[in-house]
Order: sequence, then C-alpha cells, then structure tokens
Amino acid sequence: MKLRLNIRNVMLALWALPMLLGACTPMDHYYKDLIEMGDRQYVGKVSDVRVYTGNERLKIVWATPSDPSAERIVVYWNNRLDSVEQRLDHQVDTGFIAINGLAEGPYTFNMVTFDKSGNRSLSVELNAQVYGPRFQSTLRNRVVERAGELPNSAVINWYEEFSETMVHTEVRYTDMDGTVHTVTFPKDEMRLSLPNADVTLPVSHRSFFVPQPAALDTFVTEFETIQIPPPQFDVYDGVAMSASSSGRRAIDLATGAVYTLTEANSLQGQIDLLLANSSSSAMNFIAPGNSGVTGWSALTYINSDWTNRNNGTMVKYSNPTPAEIEAFNALTTVRQLYNAYNKALIDVPERPEYSLTNEGPGGRVREINAGDIIYYWLEGRGLAVAIQVLAVNPGNSGGMDLKIKTGRFMP
Repeated sequence: MKLRLNIRNVMLALWALPMLLGACTPMDHYYKDLIEMGDRQYVGKVSDVRVYTGNERLKIVWATPSDPSAERIVVYWNNRLDSVEQRLDHQVDTGFIAINGLAEGPYTFNMVTFDKSGNRSLSVELNAQVYGPRFQSTLRNRVVERAGELPNSAVINWYEEFSETMVHTEVRYTDMDGTVHTVTFPKDEMRLSLPNADVTLPVSHRSFFVPQPAALDTFVTEFETIQIPPPQFDVYDGVAMSASSSGRRAIDLATGAVYTLTEANSLQGQIDLLLANSSSSAMNFIAPGNSGVTGWSALTYINSDWTNRNNGTMVKYSNPTPAEIEAFNALTTVRQLYNAYNKALIDVPERPEYSLTNEGPGGRVREINAGDIIYYWLEGRGLAVAIQVLAVNPGNSGGMDLKIKTGRFMP
C-alpha cells in the first residue's frame, strides 16, 4: 500500500504540538521526519524480517509487501557503501536474499523497496553478527575426563560441557573386525561406550558448534586423538595364603595383598577371594559373595555381617596339560586374561573326569592341588585373574603359594 503525505496539510496541526507538550522541546523535533519526507509517495515496505547468520555469510528473510507496486528490494550495509538488489516475487508469501563473502563482525542492514518509478519505502533496519575465523579460533573439543577398556568395548567419560554453542561431539573408531564407526552424541551425555573397539588403533573426536539458534552453518573443530591406555596388568609371584583361622586367608586380587579375617572386615569391598580347608573337599577358593562361606564356622558371619561382598565366577584346570600351562605363561594383557577365562568356560567342562563341584564354573572351586590353574572373573570389579597354584600345604593349618596374573578394566 502506498502512503501519500502532504506536508502542507499537517504543518498547522504540528505547529501547536510544542505548546501542548512543553516549550523546552525544539519545535521541529516532532515534524522533522515529515519535512524530510515531503510530498512523496512511499512504497510498501517488507515486514516480519528475520536474519540467519553463518560463516562469513547470512540470509535475510521477509514477508512479501502487500503493495503490488513494490517490485524490487535493495539491502544496504557499510554505511550504504555496499548493497545487493533483488526483484520481489508477489507470487510467494516470503522472500529472502543471501549475502556471502562478509567479513566477521557486527553489521547494520537497511532494507528499502522500490516501485518501477523509483519511489521507495521507508527503510527497515536490522542488526546481525556474522561469524568466521575469530569465532572458530575460540572453539575447543569436548574434554575427556578419562578413557579405558572394558572386556568388549572401550569407554570414555567426559567432563561436563558448559559451552552454550556446542551441540554435539563425534567420535570415530575402528572395531576388531576393521570396520570404521562414527558415533555422534549430545553434549549432555557424560559417558560413551564404543562396542568391540580396537584400542590399538586411533580413537579420535571432534565437536560441533552453532553460534546462534537456527544459524546457517555449523562450526567444527579438528579431529583430536583420544588416548585410551590399556588396563594395568600385574603379576604377583609367590603370594602365600593360609587356611588357618588366624592366618592371612583373604586376598585383594587387584593388588595381591593378603589379610587376616580381622583385617578384611574393614576392607570388604577389596576382598575378592577366601581360602578354606575341608576334610571332605580339601583346599577351597570361595568368593565372599558365595553362600559357601557358611560351610565354615570361621567364615559364616561374612554371609550375614558383610555389607559389601564381592562375587565372581571361577573355573579350574585340574592337572593342566603342557599346552594349558603354556597358555597361562603367555598371558601379558588384561584382555588376554579375560579371553582365557572365557575359553576356560568352554574347555574345562569338556576335559576328562570333569567335576562341576570341584572345577566350576561357579563362585567356589574345591580340591585345589599344586599345579592347578584357576581363572576368575569379577564383573562388579572389572577384574580378570589367572592363578597358578605353585605349592599346597594341606590341612586346616596349611596354605598355598600362588602366582597371580591380574588386571582391572575401567570401572
């Protein structure tokens, strides 16, 4: 719709306005704009203007003017030293114009429509921030708190992310079959699992940012390698345990430290294995969480009094073959320990004269003799263990010497 203003018709009305509003205001303050407009026809201007900013570019969107005479629009910036022009399409409700190649920084744009005679609209002004290298230089990848291995995956824990512009992070890794995977997760997630990850190959990540909601472009950081250290693998040789009631019959398999029951009472969450002797089943290994502890008067209180009882599954090679001994000797990583445990679950029940009661799998193994090899997995502790029995001194006051290979996956 065109607006026609005749300054002569409004001057008299405006002349009296200062007297109504007070003599302190300059007289031409109220009609200065109208004087500048003069006796002109004004073309309908655009409305509902929105701007979408991006990387050295932006897009301005508007509602098409209802005035059919408005045939083109000019967008000015840089004090009107720069501009871009476009014809208006009255067949659509909205129009837009994209401006590329803008230097990073704040801008003020003025939008003016024109008819075929050169009459123009009132200017529509808008402000926008264009982003670019300076914004990119402030971006950092999401920060890893810690990373490690689990039996069948890798896991990454992240620090809480406070950036308002970060939207998500992408992690790239290779699995055990050689397939490359890309995983995307939002910034409010604190832990990420990478199934079947081969941590001997690079694991990397990058983060994605949008400077404003509905921005045209997403800014991305460079890939950064995540260090996933292998779980610590330890060997404890010559560990002595006692089956006597006052002896060191409790062990923390993560450290190889042995304790009396009195000492173990205050270390419940660290105790993984108990040694006990029976006239019927000889030397026994028992998990604290196994109900078998009630079979010994010195241990039965553990079942009721301990509030933190570690439990796991043991399986025993009785009188192992040379190949089974060599397999034990070759173990040098935690993943190998875990795989050897799983192999034992399959192999042991197939051996001649196999006994489920004595050899497991379960929370207790019996009739332990010198030379036996026991594999033990404590899922709650992420602990994989292989034990070789070096010597056995039978009887209630006896004990045994052990070689222990142990490692703990990331909790």
